[in-house]
Amino acid sequence: MTSFFGRRSRYRRYTSRRPRSWTTASSVENPNLCVYIITFASREITAFKIGVTGQDDVQKRLRQLQTGCPWRLQVRKVMYRPDAYRFEEYLHNTFRKYRIRADGEWFDFGPGVDAVARVVAEVPS
Repeated sequence: MTSFFGRRSRYRRYTSRRPRSWTTASSVENPNLCVYIITFASREITAFKIGVTGQDDVQKRLRQLQTGCPWRLQVRKVMYRPDAYRFEEYLHNTFRKYRIRADGEWFDFGPGVDAVARVVAEVPS
């Protein structure tokens, strides 16, 4: 049986050999993306989230996150970068020991530390 790509078996071999990084979000550069820092404070913890969204979607993302959070969330910093996914990944790796959950995007530096200042200090020139 043939398909648009010619012999079907050749297409399967081609797609199985492609490196995974070709299709991951981290390899995409998009000038319409931004990295954001959203924070909240409770009695026990002052946490912040590092994430990526579209330029016009930061407030929408804040509303989505606020729905499931009992504490008031605030957008503290928005950084517009064409390499937003790679930059987010860099920040996640830099601060991995401060993660609240091993596989999450929420971090906690502990009491008395300004999360935004600490993250901005890690921005490469």
